[in-house]
Amino acid sequence: MKIFVAEITAAVDAIGTTQTFYVTNGDGFTTRPTDTPANTPIRPALLNPGSYRREMFSGNRTFGAVRPAFGEAVLFNGDGVFDAWRAYGFDGRAFTLRWGEQGAAYPSEFTTVFVATMEGATMDFREVRLRLRDNLQLLEKPVLNETFAGTGGIEGPAALEGQAKQRLFGLTQYPPPQMINSVALTYWITSGAASSLTVWDMGVQLSGGGNYASMADLIATSPAPGEYRAYMGGPVVMRLGSNPAGDLRISTTGNQADGSAWGLSDFIAEAGHAGTVIGALDPVGHLVDSSSTTYLDILTQSAMRLSKFFGFNRLGEFEAREFSAPSGAPLHTFTRQNTLSFVRSPPDGAPVPAYKLNVNAGRSWPSQLAGDASATRATFSRTPWYANYSHTDDAILLKHPSAEAITLDVQPNMATSAWAALRDKFVSWFFVDRDQVTVNSLLTEELLALDIGDVVQVQIPRFGYDAGKLFQVVAVRYDLASKKIEHVLWG
Repeated sequence: MKIFVAEITAAVDAIGTTQTFYVTNGDGFTTRPTDTPANTPIRPALLNPGSYRREMFSGNRTFGAVRPAFGEAVLFNGDGVFDAWRAYGFDGRAFTLRWGEQGAAYPSEFTTVFVATMEGATMDFREVRLRLRDNLQLLEKPVLNETFAGTGGIEGPAALEGQAKQRLFGLTQYPPPQMINSVALTYWITSGAASSLTVWDMGVQLSGGGNYASMADLIATSPAPGEYRAYMGGPVVMRLGSNPAGDLRISTTGNQADGSAWGLSDFIAEAGHAGTVIGALDPVGHLVDSSSTTYLDILTQSAMRLSKFFGFNRLGEFEAREFSAPSGAPLHTFTRQNTLSFVRSPPDGAPVPAYKLNVNAGRSWPSQLAGDASATRATFSRTPWYANYSHTDDAILLKHPSAEAITLDVQPNMATSAWAALRDKFVSWFFVDRDQVTVNSLLTEELLALDIGDVVQVQIPRFGYDAGKLFQVVAVRYDLASKKIEHVLWG
């Protein structure tokens, strides 16, 4: 008989000392001396191991975070054995669910079903309910994590106290600096370090007077009239030698505090995830000037531009993968013999093909322009986006008069070649009729291993699937109490 075992980690005192508790829905047992952990009791108290769901993009034809949803794990507490848990800290702690044969070596002969974190515990006379959640919440915190103190110098006057300090990630197209002091003409560029800096005043490039050696040097020494100077070592602050004629714009590459370029692992580590990172997702090309912008927002923007989806997989690892039409050898074939139910439908949220794709790329900050501003600067400074692309296929409306347009707004700029590649992908994916198939099956290790983005095959003597049709897994849903699994397929 196969059983579930839950590992529940909690902080058991005020200084955060953690302890892991083990419960099962099978017969209670004590681990062997060769198990990990050894000689540990596993209590028969798991009434419901919970449920689990992950969805790629919910059929809306755009990309970004794979959002999971967990149910509650329910434990028996009729004997009051868990009453002491009322004083424990469960928030942010690990919940791991494993599945294996009763009596098998633990955990080496068990399969990990999922790794989650907990929000807290609800208790009554009979049960303890553990609310489960995903580590995606780590990315839902604001990127701007520093504010001006209002104490003078680069912390600004008292009126600036509490305002967030803007940040640059990678190369951003001509953003404005952030005013610190209008008397000293000091401006905040970014919290980290940066590469070489160029400054424009109303579209006219200013002369640089050389970088400051220290922040103290910047505060003490004004540049020559008409020039700018900056301290680039982090944080990056610049100073003007005379009042600007109008709007200022800059060009630089925002790096980490140690001068290294921003990468995906660095970015999400700052958000609080120190675990495994799989795949690539470029977080650069952004000016963050709003305190409401989150790490998740930045990654979502990048994912849309790169046609990727990302999130924490069932093992708690951060993973970014590129979306593609199903091709190649399938990892599993669904048939009438190995499924409990089968439903074919139009894709959720996108029941008909799209007929139009609009992409606005490269956020700009329009500025006043002097008469002698360069033609390039004039072009870049008069529109809210540096690039506007569009593709339309009106012939689709003949069959599908309800076809809709897809519009993407992405802050990083996009070259014409990148637009052409994105257009061709979207046309092949979303400008044609697509099927969605939902299959329900009994839980097996093979099906448990299937994840979002994997390619599978459906082969049944109906709906044109006689010879088999390839699909991509776009959602998985586990009903663990009944040991069933549902896969939603797109193809």
